[in-house]
Amino acid sequence: MLNCKRLRQLRRFNDLSLSELAEKVGYSSPNSIWKLEHGLTNVPFGVVEKIAAVLEVSIPELLVDETVAPSTKVKMEEES
Repeated sequence: MLNCKRLRQLRRFNDLSLSELAEKVGYSSPNSIWKLEHGLTNVPFGVVEKIAAVLEVSIPELLVDETVAPSTKVKMEEES
């Protein structure tokens, strides 16, 4: 599942507007990205791959579960 908050944070960090990100991943409307950021639509995996490439992050960074505490995430990564 796409981490909506993380997507929005990364888009803003990269100084991209909704329109710019939409164009880069092949969407015709910025509304499509807005819906993703607000959890109103499912995203095909191919689009997740494109978003990750544009934002220069790994796919797991976009799929992280928001309910896991950051310290738990680090511990889980260390154990892998």
